[in-house]
Amino acid sequence: VSPQQQRLRGDVIPGLPQRGFALARVVFGDRAKRQTDGRVVVQGVAAFGQGPQHGPRQGHPLLGRVRPEAHRQLRQHLRPAQCPAFVPTMGNLHSGHLALVQNARRLGDVTVASIFVNRLQFGPNEDFDTYPRTLAADCDQLKAAGCDLVFAPSEKELYPEPQGFTVQPPTELANILEGHFRPGFFSGVSTVVLKLFHCVFGSGPGTAVFGQKDYQQLMVIRRMVSQFAMPIQIVAGPTQRAPDGLALSSRNGYLSETERAE
Repeated sequence: VSPQQQRLRGDVIPGLPQRGFALARVVFGDRAKRQTDGRVVVQGVAAFGQGPQHGPRQGHPLLGRVRPEAHRQLRQHLRPAQCPAFVPTMGNLHSGHLALVQNARRLGDVTVASIFVNRLQFGPNEDFDTYPRTLAADCDQLKAAGCDLVFAPSEKELYPEPQGFTVQPPTELANILEGHFRPGFFSGVSTVVLKLFHCVFGSGPGTAVFGQKDYQQLMVIRRMVSQFAMPIQIVAGPTQRAPDGLALSSRNGYLSETERAE
């Protein structure tokens, strides 16, 4: 283990309860009415179900859309929840993401997933424009996995004005390993996660689940939550692998068979 890896492994920050976050298109558990413009307005929200200390959940979520008048509507639907659990994603989901959702279901009384391709964490020559956007398929998978709310905001909804204020993680944590080759990456990740936490949890407690595959990201988020004294518990989900042993990733589709073998 390198000194850099030891530095990361030692950065285990005990968390407090944490919650999820959502903004534009949402999975709900009750009635919805489709308007002539194609959007769905939720008219009532069923009980989100029961958390681990209250017994099994009831009912099954219904996939729908909510106009993002945004935090207000989201917070309304989360108000009955006492311990939300949140899984942030960029979409193009695979079974690793769904395993995180299933972990989250055991940690809260409502499970929230976000789908947002975050421009701030892409470098100038990276794949922001071509990153796969598969919202409909992602929502189908999340519904089948038991997710209660799916937040899929547009870029304008999450960044209504140019984002001049950003989170700058400590250089000793963010500028090594992946951060060495992707300058600004962890600043972009931290900034969007902070926004998402605010949307889902407000100032209250909750739990967020991140994959161990992106271990450095996990450590950065834990440090951010600790230093901002956020009442959020960060839980690590085990890495999921393909039959050939490769860790599941949304970008694996870019690889040839030869590259997978390498």
